[in-house]
Amino acid sequence: PYQHHIESATSTDGLNWTKDEKVLIEHASVPTAVVTPEGKVRLYYVDASKIPETTNCAESSDGGKSFTVLNCTIGKLSSEKALDPSIVRLSDGRYRLYYYGAAGNPDTQETHYVVSAISTDGVRFTEEGRVFNYPGLVDPDVFWTGKEWLMYVHALQQGTIVAKSSGGTN
Repeated sequence: PYQHHIESATSTDGLNWTKDEKVLIEHASVPTAVVTPEGKVRLYYVDASKIPETTNCAESSDGGKSFTVLNCTIGKLSSEKALDPSIVRLSDGRYRLYYYGAAGNPDTQETHYVVSAISTDGVRFTEEGRVFNYPGLVDPDVFWTGKEWLMYVHALQQGTIVAKSSGGTN
């Protein structure tokens, strides 16, 4: 991911997009975003500017035109890396970060783990633990439907897997 970067695209209808001709963050991959209660756009991404690469976040107060890196941290991290982040804002105002907890090569069929971490400010997280595991998992995306939590996650040999949870932590 060191050669990757994050760009943006804009749309007036959500269907037709125009690429903005500007790199927002260098050496970054697998972005996901949330809008904070203050109306700021916050990006979570794999930061490959340092080794080992891991999750970081950046924030924009100008509608996504420019970003300031916030230096996201995950306390009690049980793996070497936290990759492929997915962020959700909980009904109590906290943030939950889901990620592929990686130690080695993500391109293997060994059992991979999706892990969650919790934060009150969306920048300083504390790992909660493993929430899902399966051979070859990468790139989780988690959503609250109003009734249950759904995780869409890619398994290297199987494609997309959909997992359900009532509480979002298992």
